[in-house]
Amino acid sequence: MALSLQEKILDPNQGVYLIGTTPPKVDTDSTKLKSIAKKLLGRLHEIEYDGVVVYDIQDESSRTQVPRPFPFKHTVDPCEYSQLISELSQLDVITYKSVAQREASEFSDWLDDTKKQYGLKNLVLVGSPSSTGDIKLSLSEAYATLAAHQEKFFLGGVTIAERHASKRNEHERLLEKVTQDVSFSFLRQFIMHRPP
Repeated sequence: MALSLQEKILDPNQGVYLIGTTPPKVDTDSTKLKSIAKKLLGRLHEIEYDGVVVYDIQDESSRTQVPRPFPFKHTVDPCEYSQLISELSQLDVITYKSVAQREASEFSDWLDDTKKQYGLKNLVLVGSPSSTGDIKLSLSEAYATLAAHQEKFFLGGVTIAERHASKRNEHERLLEKVTQDVSFSFLRQFIMHRPP
């Protein structure tokens, strides 16, 4: 019997190959959404991969003073797109979720919907892009809300190389995340184009 994505991730002897994607723009109708997902999966048909990561895009203008090359646009809810990708590919999906925009009770409701309505179980929670701005829920509060929630999820985190380069404490953050039931982590690196 084939291993689940969770079993592969937890087994140090297994290699795991994931494909990452972002949901289409928020105003994409359901027919076009399905067409986009099918096109993506069609391009991947010759590659052996274990699952898909669906990112939750957030406005990161508070993180840097460098102007965006194009305006920020909201996307379809990552749960909706994750469910569609999972149904079409018959593979597990890992869904990213930015938690800063909602209160703990709203986040708890989102967790209910994620499991019951969308049937998703693999999550990576991300906090606010910076310590400034309108933060309704911190990442640590989101982890606590998740731990108290009746639904159980397979939880991943993010490790940020540039943060370690400046603060030298990313390893401590990783250890803290383990105590908050984070079972795996993605390394995130930024490649920024600096204007001449």
